[in-house]
Amino acid sequence: MRSLGLSTLAVLSLAGAASAQTMDLSFLGTSAGSSVSVTAPGHNGGTFAGQIRFNFANLQGGTPSSFVGNQISFCIELPQGVSSSARTYNYVPTTSPAFVTGNSTTDARRAAVAWLFERHGNRATSGNNTVAAAMQLAIWEIMNDWNPATGRASLDLSSGNLTSTVSGATLTQANAFLDSAIPGIGLPTGVAIWTNNNVQDQITVVPTPGAGVIAAFALAGVVGRRRRPAL
Repeated sequence: MRSLGLSTLAVLSLAGAASAQTMDLSFLGTSAGSSVSVTAPGHNGGTFAGQIRFNFANLQGGTPSSFVGNQISFCIELPQGVSSSARTYNYVPTTSPAFVTGNSTTDARRAAVAWLFERHGNRATSGNNTVAAAMQLAIWEIMNDWNPATGRASLDLSSGNLTSTVSGATLTQANAFLDSAIPGIGLPTGVAIWTNNNVQDQITVVPTPGAGVIAAFALAGVVGRRRRPAL
């Protein structure tokens, strides 16, 4: 099994708390996904598994402006709910010291989820219902059952702390995602976790700046070069 990269996490934890980076998230509804039956601590019965849509606003403390607007996320804890009223979430990029909670089990599971989402988050945020539902189930399974000592063998949607009666293409895709949950070396860089003690924590892909912004920077570079005096 590949390294969890938790030595890197431990180093980050000693670097001191970063300045608070927050955004206000308002639940807009669900998107691609499907209804599933799940049994887990704090939940027993039907629930929606898939994409969750939020409006991201009021960024603070250096949170990237590319998040502003409507974004798709997946929840990383099953029992709590979401709120249509704006709630302030802490922005936790996986390279931040705040990514380390100090609980070894939680840190290992969050690392596995972060690597899974780094590898397949863009695909999961497409409009495919099966893929979206499978990604959500895989995240919940990891957060409830991942054991770094046994790795992939600890993940089974038919047994453990979390079980689901899902079958067919969704189960096949969920298992394929779980095959990719093994953490790599270091930390993924394209993933962010959003935390709030009173509502579901979320995970998103870090959006890249829009093409217009990139073009503006490129144009500024061209203008700057033109203004340089000839040698």
